[in-house]
Amino acid sequence: MSEINPQTAPRPVERNFATTEINALDWLAPILLTVGLFFFQSLSVMLYFIGDYAGSPTWQAWAYPLGALVGFVLLFTLAPSPSKRARLQGFGLLAFGLILTVPQFWITMMPATSTYDVGFSVFMGFVSMGYSTFIYAVLISAWFILRGYPGFTFAWLVPLAPLTAVLQMIRVSAIVPGFYHQMSPLQMSLVDGLYLLMPFALVMYAALLTWPKFQRVAGIRGYKTNTAALVGFVFAFIQGIVAVILGHIALKQIRERRESGFGFAVGAITLGWAGVLLSMFVVGWIAMGIKAIQL
Repeated sequence: MSEINPQTAPRPVERNFATTEINALDWLAPILLTVGLFFFQSLSVMLYFIGDYAGSPTWQAWAYPLGALVGFVLLFTLAPSPSKRARLQGFGLLAFGLILTVPQFWITMMPATSTYDVGFSVFMGFVSMGYSTFIYAVLISAWFILRGYPGFTFAWLVPLAPLTAVLQMIRVSAIVPGFYHQMSPLQMSLVDGLYLLMPFALVMYAALLTWPKFQRVAGIRGYKTNTAALVGFVFAFIQGIVAVILGHIALKQIRERRESGFGFAVGAITLGWAGVLLSMFVVGWIAMGIKAIQL
């Protein structure tokens, strides 16, 4: 079989992956989702105290989660969607994510109230953090699907877990012991809200900001896989920052040379950032352990 001559072969096919256009709601969505989740989570707290202390909630206590639910419904109703199917899928994932928040406070409190050894408490702390991360991923995915975001934007969910871990470590090791006792209830709520906003904002804004760059390359199908994309994808499991740099180089080369490898380039960038965040978490964890031993 004769080899394909790039000089005489047809130009690689380019596909248009755009299914929707970015609008103002897309930029507001991380904030609106955070505010809604912040108030809806009060339902989990309320049910926890009802179950443990047999209390009777006031109407104001019910107003927070009900108001948040109305806000979610309005947001997902007013947001443009490319099809009825996408809207139904978005609403379905939204409902699933909100249902997951109901036992969240029980899971969050388990490490603090555990009568088992420290190892079990640490394990349950990771379980709680993973559970919260899964809720964030479901709600972000619900918005992406409802709005008809291209498939490559979902790659930004990959760094979500290490990002949440780093934020939780900063919160537990620095913010809570260093500042919480000096704060008013309002200030505590603002700090908790900011902590909740960061995973939504960083993931969703990263998807929005890289969308145009990824879009220009997503449809290119060449006859040769870009070398930088492959090497960057491998480095994503070894050295994150190198993978990120190679991933961006690969996107430029793929566009200029009409090569394949877009998926590897996106994987190098998103997995690379996940690796960077994971390294930060490991270093912070070791530093906390050394400090605890010295004390």
